[in-house]
Amino acid sequence: MRKWLWIVVPVISALPNYAGQLYGSVSESGKPIGNAPVVITCAGEQTKGSTNSDGTYRITVSQQGRCTFAVANRPGSPSVLVFSYEKPTLYDLEIVRKPDGSNELRVR
Repeated sequence: MRKWLWIVVPVISALPNYAGQLYGSVSESGKPIGNAPVVITCAGEQTKGSTNSDGTYRITVSQQGRCTFAVANRPGSPSVLVFSYEKPTLYDLEIVRKPDGSNELRVR
């Protein structure tokens, strides 16, 4: 039994440890934003992805903790603070135009 344990422990510790997935939707004025490029930055590491044609996304990131979610194809690349955990985390996001004309990304 001990021999088996010495083999299993190193193999398990060598497996990649993904932080999890961020999933949800991105919309603007209540309408989904399809095929929008997004960038999620966690601890200086960028993960690029995009929304599906219906504005939904599911992106796996490799870091846990505080991250920035940005929509890259909108003026100013509006972004919002999100958190990545070991388990999938839902973020439904809305791009809102501010009075000064700039865009802001908010969690709905």
